[in-house]
Amino acid sequence: MLRVFFGQHKCASKWVTLLIERICNEMGWKSCIAYRARINGHGSLERLLQHEQPDFLIIPESDHGMLQEIQGPFKGFHVIRDPRDLVVSGYFSHLKVHELTSDISQGVTAGHREQLQALPKDQGLDLEIATIARVPLQHLYEWDYRDPRIWEVKFEQLTTDPHKEFSSILSFLAMEEPKNDLLFAMQCYTNRLLKRAGLPRFRAHHYSRMQMRKTLRDLSFENLRSGRPWWLNQKGAHYREGKAGNWREHLDARHEQAIVDAFPGILEKLGYEPASSFHT
Repeated sequence: MLRVFFGQHKCASKWVTLLIERICNEMGWKSCIAYRARINGHGSLERLLQHEQPDFLIIPESDHGMLQEIQGPFKGFHVIRDPRDLVVSGYFSHLKVHELTSDISQGVTAGHREQLQALPKDQGLDLEIATIARVPLQHLYEWDYRDPRIWEVKFEQLTTDPHKEFSSILSFLAMEEPKNDLLFAMQCYTNRLLKRAGLPRFRAHHYSRMQMRKTLRDLSFENLRSGRPWWLNQKGAHYREGKAGNWREHLDARHEQAIVDAFPGILEKLGYEPASSFHT
C-alpha cells in the first residue's frame, strides 16, 4: 500500500521530507518527491506514480485535486499551520533566504523579493497576502479534512513534540514497530551505507520507536541549522521551528481581516481561534 505525505508551503515540508527520506532509506523503501516541476515533467501525478512506483510519495505542496490522481489504496498524513503564522513565515523567508524561481506561481521571484525589500514590513505583508501566500492558503482552505485515509497534523504540535506526533503518524500508516530491536538499528545503519554505495538494501516492514527517536535527534532543527549531518549539505535558514502565535508580533487587525475576507472561515476550518476574538 502506498504511503503519502501531503505538505504545504511553510508548513515544515522541507524538514518532514528529510525525515521521510531517512526513514525510507533505512527501511529499504523507495521514496519519490513530487515537486510541481517533476509532476509537470511526467504530465500528471498519476503518470509520475505509474513511472516511479514509489513506496512513499512525498508531495511538498499538495492540493485536494491531487487525491483524484492517486489510484489504488493509500494512507497519508497532511500538515497544516495557522494561516497567520504561514503568512509571516513566508514573508521573512521570501524577503531574504528562499530560493528564487522565474515563475511567481512556483515560488518567489527576484522581482517579488525586490518589492518586499523596498516596502515597510506592514506593506510587505499586504503584498505577501495578496500574492504568494494565496496559493498555500487556497490549498488549505479547499482541503477535505474528513478523508479517513489522511491523518491531519498541526505544525505547532509536530514541532513541539515531534516524537509523539511521528509515533502517531507511523501508527496510522501501519509502519510503527513498538519493539526496540538492536538488530533493526544495525539494519538501518547498513541500509544507509548501501544506499550511498548504490547497492540493493534490506527491506523492512516497520520502523521502531527507538530508531524514530534517533532520526529525530539527528535531523533536529538545531542540527540542520548548524549543518549537521554534514553529508546532507542542508545548512541554512530554512530550518526554523516557527514559534506558534508569532503572527501577533507582526500582523495587525487589517492583515488578519484580509486573510479572513479572502478565505471566510479558514481559521475555524483549520481549528484555530478566530481573528475577531483578539480584537474585542
